[in-house]
Amino acid sequence: MNIISIKTFVSIITIYLIIIWITIIVWVIKDINNRITSIILKTIIILTTIVFWPLWALFYLLIRPATTFSEKYSKEIEWNIDYLTSEILKRLSEKERRKIKEESTSEIKKIKTKHLQKKKKSK
Repeated sequence: MNIISIKTFVSIITIYLIIIWITIIVWVIKDINNRITSIILKTIIILTTIVFWPLWALFYLLIRPATTFSEKYSKEIEWNIDYLTSEILKRLSEKERRKIKEESTSEIKKIKTKHLQKKKKSK
């Protein structure tokens, strides 16, 4: 029965920690590019991650911006659609609003019936 020498064990652990270190650095670089535009702030965060990676990686998770650029953009689009819809509805007459509501309700019913028919056919 061969027992792994201490030197081999330390080498394996060292390689494992280096892989984790590189992985964390790559992840921080990708993540920070999706959240911050300032090159100076990006550089500081990346350098700090390289030097103090075990603790800084956990701290970075706490201080990073909550949303990415694409999430902010999506929320802005949703807000604009809601705002425009409400403005359009305000300007419509009551008769036109009822007509739109009836049309959308009938469309939803059509979609539901098609979905149910597809479910029945798949069984």
